[in-house]
Amino acid sequence: MGEGQALALVLAVALVLGLRHAADPDHLAAVSMAALSSAFGCAITRGPVLRRMLAFAPAMGFATLAFGGWYALGAMGAVPYLL
Repeated sequence: MGEGQALALVLAVALVLGLRHAADPDHLAAVSMAALSSAFGCAITRGPVLRRMLAFAPAMGFATLAFGGWYALGAMGAVPYLL
């Protein structure tokens, strides 16, 4: 086997092993989630959706802060849990 053939064989084996590794379920999930997140981010920064997000984001932030405060006070026993 010549030097060129050996190099081609090594590269072919590396490619096959790399593709096998890339097809692992956790890698496929990571790539699909990255693509979906990018598409969602692109969608919420355009036109009418952007205007709605500018109103929705602060309201959601306030609701999250209120829930976190209630949860922390409930953990300390300062307020009752309603559930």
